[in-house]
Amino acid sequence: TLERELNDPKIERLIISGEDISVLDADEKRQFIDYLSSKGLDIKIVMFTRSPLKMAVANISQYVNIGINHVENYDIQYRSRLEPFVKALGRENVHVIDYDQLAEQKQSVVDVFSKSYDVDISNKKILNQSLSIQAMALIYRLNRIPLKVFGNPQRMAMRGRIRDRIVEIFSLEN
Repeated sequence: TLERELNDPKIERLIISGEDISVLDADEKRQFIDYLSSKGLDIKIVMFTRSPLKMAVANISQYVNIGINHVENYDIQYRSRLEPFVKALGRENVHVIDYDQLAEQKQSVVDVFSKSYDVDISNKKILNQSLSIQAMALIYRLNRIPLKVFGNPQRMAMRGRIRDRIVEIFSLEN
């Protein structure tokens, strides 16, 4: 898909979005940049960051929300996420945006990105809904029930309905 889009003459600008790009090791990042550069592309890296504590809380919340029933230590390592891009592309091509500030101002990441880089991206105004500590605790307990859920569509659907109800009842607004 990437190759097809890179070779499509109708495409003037290609945005590749993926949180996991930042966790590639330094050599994989260099290979990715070399590949894109070999296509004659002007490459910019944009990273939205959170404070380490808020990032850890958000990731643990996400793990719990999707059904993981154990949480390990989480180390963000911003330097190793960004340094290979800075070395390969120069600091002027690596942009870091403070997500915490956007969240405080209730700004959409998509809207900020669109305005900053002059691209029109449709945004359905989906907000990144944080879980309350009560909801996270209950969903974590739900995940620890010794019942095989993954691979069983009916149980997955039921777990989803229970999770949604917990999120609704214990929302941050309530």
